[in-house]
Amino acid sequence: MILTTRVIDFQGAAGADPAFKITVNPSPPKTGDQLTIDVLSAHTWIVQSLYGGLGAKRTLPAQQHQQRIDLSGATGLPTDAPVASLTSAITATPLVDVDARTIIKPAGDATALDLLKTVDGRLTIDRADLYGSIMVEYQGFPSQQWPHDAFKDAGRYVLFADAADIGKKELVVIDVSSGTPDDTSQPSIVVVQAKDFCTDLPIESATVYVNDVLIGQTDINGKVQVGLMNPGSHSVRIAASGYIATEVDDLANDSFTI
Repeated sequence: MILTTRVIDFQGAAGADPAFKITVNPSPPKTGDQLTIDVLSAHTWIVQSLYGGLGAKRTLPAQQHQQRIDLSGATGLPTDAPVASLTSAITATPLVDVDARTIIKPAGDATALDLLKTVDGRLTIDRADLYGSIMVEYQGFPSQQWPHDAFKDAGRYVLFADAADIGKKELVVIDVSSGTPDDTSQPSIVVVQAKDFCTDLPIESATVYVNDVLIGQTDINGKVQVGLMNPGSHSVRIAASGYIATEVDDLANDSFTI
């Protein structure tokens, strides 16, 4: 779960506002948690905080995404992140023209890419008469990130995110709950394991960062040893071929606490 996410309206027609996504991690944040504000967009954003503690903007490389898209007669298709460019599209099930009551592409057809296009970061399809499923691989946009110091008091906070070139002004509302630090916590040996969210199977050769420091790649059991770490909250990022990187997915997998 992401506490603060600007939901991207992918159902808009061509000419609608460009797609973007804003998230705050960890989620849900507690007092004492270091925060990261992340914006995925084709446009340049500026984040402002009235509370102090906002770090300098940093840009992370764009991620490759793979996702199944279910067609149900709509021309605007939902994706997990704004789409910079399409890489491939293969039919997962036959595509059916419901008006003609015929199959236009069988399962496993790699020419489905011809049906799709991107408009301002949105994935669209020209035909509203098709039903079926397509496995799509696409490149996202570079991640625009700002670190923010932890809030000491529980409650609601608001940051400001602006993209002047498209005239967007967004409020980033952050609800911080009371932390429950354990005074008896001691430094611990940390091992990070990467697993497939759907199958719970380990992911080999995933790249792991802890507190923005490269740790290495996971072994056949999906594990990599970080070493001795102090008590507190620590950020983690994991990227693997064929998977959505942890910093841009919608799972609460961006931090851990000792």
